Amino acid sequence: MISPLWATLAPSALQHAPVGIVVCNSRATITRVNLAAKQLADVEPRGYSLQRAPIIFGEMYDMHAARVPATRWPWMRALRGEHIDSMECRLVRAGGKTSNVLFSSAPISEAAGGLSGAVATIVDITRHREDDVVERDRAVEDERSRIAADIHDTVAQDLTAVLLSLAAVEQNIPESFYAARQHLRLAAEMAQKGLAEARQSIWSLGQESLEHEDLGVALSFLAQQIVGNAPLKLVLHVPRQANGVSSGIRRELLRIAKEAITNVLKHAQATKLLVTLNLHLNRAELRVEDNGHGFTASPLPKSGGGFGLLSMRARAERLGGRFTMTSQLTRGTCLVASLPIVAAPA
Repeated sequence: MISPLWATLAPSALQHAPVGIVVCNSRATITRVNLAAKQLADVEPRGYSLQRAPIIFGEMYDMHAARVPATRWPWMRALRGEHIDSMECRLVRAGGKTSNVLFSSAPISEAAGGLSGAVATIVDITRHREDDVVERDRAVEDERSRIAADIHDTVAQDLTAVLLSLAAVEQNIPESFYAARQHLRLAAEMAQKGLAEARQSIWSLGQESLEHEDLGVALSFLAQQIVGNAPLKLVLHVPRQANGVSSGIRRELLRIAKEAITNVLKHAQATKLLVTLNLHLNRAELRVEDNGHGFTASPLPKSGGGFGLLSMRARAERLGGRFTMTSQLTRGTCLVASLPIVAAPA
């Protein structure tokens, strides 16, 4: 038995409602769906048993990533007399597409008091969830950058001033004051170590060159920090000054460099790493080359594996740039990111 309300409104308002609406009878057979519900389904839902819901709409997982069996879906619970209000879950289809939804359901009562079926609404909130994640990540990144900037503007600058003062004092002490020079050099070494640790904290937090850092200096420092004591010869071809590069481009170039250098250390088994930054009239080109074992060259994947490569390509293309990769077995790999000096409009 179909509710009189649905029969009256289905041809108009409910049929074109922005949320998915599904009606089933007391035998758990889907009898009516609107357009929004059909768009969430892989097959025409009408006539199917609710027991086959995972085939129609995909497997359901709760917010703890636990699979929800078909017998516990909201509309099956509604057929047992329960009312479910805005249960958030994730639908995962066979092809891998996922949707975050709010699932509500209620039993449909007969005049005599029995149950004639159930009605459920499915609200797709995937876009809202993605926006929430982006906003949360942006807030975290802003706070990390603020802390990194504070370290840069206080501890790092103070230690730099101390080092300059110590160097000036050492130059003005006569050679006979050997012990004094030793103490000064020890103090300078401690200040230098503190400065290196402050810069490492800046990179760990901000993961970018702060506004006072030149791109060339930042790239060199980043490469040296990542390589560290690894058994790898690092060769840097980086200009002393890299002026004119916008902050957005500088940030993405450094993030691409970080990902690329880290990949070399993890996977390439290389003994030599060459990092080059070339500045042209209207673009900046970053090259990261190694002499590792390489692999059979193939186009960059559009999905699936190779997440690091996909991430680097996405960063470059988002700002109007290009990202290419060439590799040969036993002869190494070369990654090239070419970005405009100023980010192109999105």
